[in-house]
Amino acid sequence: MKKYLVYLSGDYLNLALEELKASLEAEDIPYSNMELISQIVIFESNKEPLVAIRRCAYTHFLAELCFIGEIENNKIDVQVLTLPNLEEKKSIRVRIKKIGKNKSNFSTSEMEKTIAKEIYEHYLNHDFEVDLINADYTFRGICIANKLFVGFELYIQDKKEIVKREPGKRPVFRPGAMKVKFSRSLVNLCRVKKDSIFYDPFCGGGGLLLETLLLGAYSIGSDLDYRAIESSKVNLKTYVQKKYELLVADSRKLPIIRADAIATDPPYSIQSSTHGEEILSLLSKFLEEAQSLLKKGSYCVFCSPKKNQPEKIIDDFPSFSLKTIIDTRIHKSLTRRIIVLVKNSD
Repeated sequence: MKKYLVYLSGDYLNLALEELKASLEAEDIPYSNMELISQIVIFESNKEPLVAIRRCAYTHFLAELCFIGEIENNKIDVQVLTLPNLEEKKSIRVRIKKIGKNKSNFSTSEMEKTIAKEIYEHYLNHDFEVDLINADYTFRGICIANKLFVGFELYIQDKKEIVKREPGKRPVFRPGAMKVKFSRSLVNLCRVKKDSIFYDPFCGGGGLLLETLLLGAYSIGSDLDYRAIESSKVNLKTYVQKKYELLVADSRKLPIIRADAIATDPPYSIQSSTHGEEILSLLSKFLEEAQSLLKKGSYCVFCSPKKNQPEKIIDDFPSFSLKTIIDTRIHKSLTRRIIVLVKNSD
């Protein structure tokens, strides 16, 4: 059993934590003793969680936890937990970031030197060189108040890849389109798996479909607006060469008979039309249809403005259980409420 260190984005921290758990479940990675400390999560697993962390939107890096430090009385006491087997004559670097309000008097460079000394003493005959730019091995840590957590880096998020897929970079931009990280987090919350059938009944410009296709799912999208479907076709062809299906259809009468996971962002009558239907009424009719598509244990995720209290309608659908509610403030006039449901009976 190994301990892992995950550094979460400070934006939407609750969403980041729920996304992490959902991604671990989607990839069948068992975990235990999970602890959230400010923006870091520490947990144990007997299976390397790399495949799950790579799919997360709000995770900065994953590391195998190696050191825990205590900073007090102008001294850094370091406890060595475990260190991986590394090849000789390679380059290394240590990178530490301070977060939170109660920051240590020690500079990050002093902390890095302390950890580097511990590393050199452990790998005494390895002839390591320091390379701060393109090191073969990176030890990455977070300092919170007087605590220091350092691990051997297994993964760090490539922000450039995310930027390439942002709504403003797509061939067809649609107002109200979700940012990539938010879209990815929604599809992670519905536990979509590789080769499974994902469905978005309000697909708009195809943002959620794009993220599920990149995760290896077979994705189906529908929308009542044919212009949205045309937008999705253009956008998806730009980024992926995989098979998918797009349909002009009404969410109140879904055109398919089965799906393994559903995630969607229904219209709010703000930048996208509900075609004359009250929002809660539209959601109710969508859920009525959605419950017939999913098998027991499958997830359905949707959003609505918090002020609409979308959770009020859940009791009308006893085949669904409420897994979690996550509120995310988008701007001063919109807090988006994410509802995560799990099908509890066939």
